[in-house]
Amino acid sequence: MLAHEMTHLILGRIFHEGEIPVWLDEGLTMHLAGDWGLSRQIAMTRAVVSHRFIPLKQLAGGFPGDRIGA
Repeated sequence: MLAHEMTHLILGRIFHEGEIPVWLDEGLTMHLAGDWGLSRQIAMTRAVVSHRFIPLKQLAGGFPGDRIGA
C-alpha cells in the first residue's frame, strides 16, 4: 500500500496534472509498485476470455476528472 501511494507521488512529480490519463497513471502505479499479482492476472484473463473487459477507447474517457479523455 505504501509503495503504491509513493509511486503516485513520484509520478505526480514527473508528470503535471492532466498530462497522462488517470487510467495510465493508475496502471503504471500498480505495475511499478508490484501490485499486479497472480490473482489480478487471473481476473484480467477471465475478463478478456469472457469479453467482459472495458475496451481501451471507452476506458480512456471514463474516469472522472480525466482532462485528456474529456
